[in-house]
Amino acid sequence: ESSSALIGDEYVVVREHEALGSVASGTQFKGGAHWYFALRPGARGSVLIEDALGKPVTIAGVLGKGRIAVSGCYYGDENRLSGVESEVVFSMLDWLSRASTATRSGLGDQ
Repeated sequence: ESSSALIGDEYVVVREHEALGSVASGTQFKGGAHWYFALRPGARGSVLIEDALGKPVTIAGVLGKGRIAVSGCYYGDENRLSGVESEVVFSMLDWLSRASTATRSGLGDQ
């Protein structure tokens, strides 16, 4: 969607997902850096977090037998991870590290 960095640090969770742990849809938070990249989800990607303008910044999904998460945010880059931002990052890492029950068709726990 964009090849250059965007300025801002306000995000909102737009979909509850196992990759976000207990962070609920509608949760707003500030990121640890003031710049990021907007993303474009593929057919199997689920947008989990958007910026204040509604542009996707964090996407997760299943690819083959594995899991994938992509973020255009620089979590913890300028400031230490804390609060919701910390929960998002560590929940995504935990989700990525666990085995997926996805099938080869890509349909599984997303």
